Amino acid sequence: MEGITHSRWFAPLLVTALGFALLVAEWIAGHLTRGIVALGISAAFGALIGLARSDTVRGFRGDGTDERFEQMGSRAGAFAGFVLTVTVAGGVLVRVAEGRDTGLFGWLALLAGASYAAGFVWQRLRH
Repeated sequence: MEGITHSRWFAPLLVTALGFALLVAEWIAGHLTRGIVALGISAAFGALIGLARSDTVRGFRGDGTDERFEQMGSRAGAFAGFVLTVTVAGGVLVRVAEGRDTGLFGWLALLAGASYAAGFVWQRLRH
C-alpha cells in the first residue's frame, strides 16, 4: 500500500472520489446542485494539490518526503486526532447534560478510545 499512497496522484484522486461520493449522496437527498458544487470544490482542490510543486504540498501528498516530512505528518495526524477526540468528548458531555442519549457521539467516543488502545498495543508488540 505504501507505493500507492506515496504516488503523486493518490491524494488528488482520493479527494475527487470523495467529491463524487458527496455528489451521489446529495443527489439521493434531492440536492443535486449542492452535490455538483461539492464535486467542483473537491476536484479543484484535488487538481491544486496534484499540480502544485511546493515541498509543503509534496509532503502533504506523501510523495518525495523525507523523515522530516514524515514526522510532521505524524504530528499533524496526532493533532487532528486530539481535536476530534476533544470535540467528540464535548458532544458526549453536552448530550448528557441535556439529559439525552449520547447517540453518535457516544459511538464515536467508543471508537476513538478502542482504536487508540488497539493502536497502542499494536505498536507495543511491534517494538
